[in-house]
Amino acid sequence: MVELYLYVKVMKNTYPDFVTEIETMFTLTVGKNLTYKLPALRDEEGNDEPELLIKPMDDQEYPPFLDYEPSTTSLIFTPHSIWYQGKTYYFKIIVKEKHSDTQQYPYYCTVKVIGDQIDPEQYLNFTNVKLSMGGVDRAGQGNFSFTSPVNLTFVKEHFWELFDVYVRNVSFKELNRTMNVKDFKITDL
Repeated sequence: MVELYLYVKVMKNTYPDFVTEIETMFTLTVGKNLTYKLPALRDEEGNDEPELLIKPMDDQEYPPFLDYEPSTTSLIFTPHSIWYQGKTYYFKIIVKEKHSDTQQYPYYCTVKVIGDQIDPEQYLNFTNVKLSMGGVDRAGQGNFSFTSPVNLTFVKEHFWELFDVYVRNVSFKELNRTMNVKDFKITDL
């Protein structure tokens, strides 16, 4: 009779972590940049290389003014626009083992930009402008009319960015569809 014994040694394996506590709440002011250097990472067991990722949080607005500089492990905040003030943004810092998708830990971060949130409808001077098009003659010429003065030079230079131009042929049953216009020229302003 032969007896066999199986010994299993369970070793501790946890996610890497920062050597000191990190900031997860940032309060910013428009026009003032902030650079936050993250502390060093360490893997207590030393069995893998620690890795750091900056990711958006699900269903939350990511700060568009946030950059991560891997060479210095720094978060760089540059809130340069008044449109950021009065808003709160979210992101997460993930520390993980490079060769594992299970040994990781997320730090959930909040960024508040102080100030009152600006309503574009009240801040900007919007004018509701309506466009109408007159009939097109046999030579293919027609005209546009605007209900308020507009910068016609701008309209001419950016016409294809501002408008979708198409025709609808309804003269034949099989051609009753919308087609893109192949060429369109503004001849006079």
